[in-house]
Amino acid sequence: MQKLIPIAHSVSQRYDVSVNINGIEGDDAILLYRVSRVLNKDLDFVIGQKAPVYCTSSGKAILSMMEPEELEPILQNLKIRAFQSACSSVDQLREEISDARRSGYAVCHEEYVSGVFSFSLPVLDSAGRRYAFTLIMPTRDRKRVFRAEVIQELKTQLKQIRNNWI
Repeated sequence: MQKLIPIAHSVSQRYDVSVNINGIEGDDAILLYRVSRVLNKDLDFVIGQKAPVYCTSSGKAILSMMEPEELEPILQNLKIRAFQSACSSVDQLREEISDARRSGYAVCHEEYVSGVFSFSLPVLDSAGRRYAFTLIMPTRDRKRVFRAEVIQELKTQLKQIRNNWI
């Protein structure tokens, strides 16, 4: 995870967004590291804070790295509760995980916190630990940051880190 921290700071400054590095604990995404932008203080989360995997981009990104035999028990035991506009069924979550697997990122559009948009890229380190590299912003900033060239740039940077772990 340490190698992700300089990228988190650089991305946060370049795009004026908060950046989280998340892990997974049971059926929750857990915040491991955070770079918070001054203008996004109202979106502040604290290290160790947990959120259900089904209504966060970080949770969906991490789930997208799992093989079916590991993923299915988690999905079977999920107790989906209503959050904002979060997915309402395990089948819908499966579809979102499949989309994340195909595209290389997961999104959360006001599912967990009203007025907040995030997207997460899955990262696997050399020891097999799974992380999500998450950009968080007010929904109004979505179009400014959530663009194909930004996603590709992040994928390239994270791939370079992954190659250095090997």
